[in-house]
This record gives sequence, structure tokens and C-alpha cells, in this order.
Amino acid sequence: MLLNGQSRANTVFAPRFPQAAPFMEPLWVDVKQATGFEIGSLERFTTEVHWTPEQLVRYLTTLGRTVAVIEAGDQTLEGVQAWLLTEVRGLFKTDEGIFQFPGALRVLRKQAGTAG
Repeated sequence: MLLNGQSRANTVFAPRFPQAAPFMEPLWVDVKQATGFEIGSLERFTTEVHWTPEQLVRYLTTLGRTVAVIEAGDQTLEGVQAWLLTEVRGLFKTDEGIFQFPGALRVLRKQAGTAG
């Protein structure tokens, strides 16, 4: 199990591959204005993924911040994968780790008095 190691992985990974500040215009604002829906409820959940160190490295190399470093020519894909594998192997106490990812589902409902 790697749940505590997951935060350690983030402290190793994040400084080397910084994340750009995202543009966070919530989709539901546009949907609400264009369709007559209103925000209903927000359901939060957590999903667990079981990964080996190699699977975790494959996932991390798909993240935009990792791709940006590689595309900028600062590092090669092979170099990034080798570095990541060295770093994450020490986090695994077994062959496989469990990673938790939070998620949210926003439910919209039709506003009263709108057609449709």
C-alpha cells in the first residue's frame, strides 16, 4: 500500500515538473447561462488505482507538466522515465501500490420555468 507514499511522490515530482496555473473557468457557468440549467448538487468521491512502479512512471509521463518539460527540450522522455523510476521505486514496499485520486461530479438541473 502506498497511500502515505503518494504525498511523498508529489513532493519529489512537483519541484522538477512544475504545474502551470490552469485557467479554471468552470464549465457549468457557461452551461448554466446557455441552457437554462442551474447547479444542483456536488458529489465528491475517491477512486483507487493499483499500480506497479513502471505503471506509475507511465502515468506520470502523460501529465501535461511532464510533457511540457520534454517538449521544451530540457529533458528527454527516456531521461525523465529513468529518473522517475529511480525516485518512485523507493516508495513501494510491495510490488504494487494503491493510489487515491479525488474526483467530483457536479449535477445540473433544469431551472424552473425554462422550456425543454
